[in-house]
Amino acid sequence: MLIMVIPAQETRENFNWRSLINRQTQGDCMAKKPPVEEGVVRAQLQFLESVYGITILNMNELISWILTEAHTDHEVFGITAALNTWLAVENPSGAVRISETVFRSIAEKIQKKEEFLH
Repeated sequence: MLIMVIPAQETRENFNWRSLINRQTQGDCMAKKPPVEEGVVRAQLQFLESVYGITILNMNELISWILTEAHTDHEVFGITAALNTWLAVENPSGAVRISETVFRSIAEKIQKKEEFLH
C-alpha cells in the first residue's frame, strides 16, 4: 500500500505528481527500502525445491549470488520466478546444481527489466 502525504501548501489540483514520482524513482523518497534478507531468498528457493521435488546442491552459493544482485525483494522475486521458469523447462530431478552461467543470464535479464521500468 502506498500512502502519499501532500504538503500543506499544495492542493490536489496543483500538486506535481510527476515530480513526486521522479523523486521516488531516484531514491529521494523519505522511506528507504530495507536490505534484502537472506531468509527471504532461502524461503523462495526452498519453495522451488518443494514444488519440483529437487535439492539444490549449491543453495548457499546461489543465495550469495542472489543477495549480491538483488537490491529489493521485488528483484529477488523476479530472479526466483525466472529460476522457476528455468526449472519448469529443464525439468530436473533429484539433486540439482544451478550453474553460475544460468544464474548470471537470469540476473542480467532481470536487471535490464528493472532499468527499463525505472
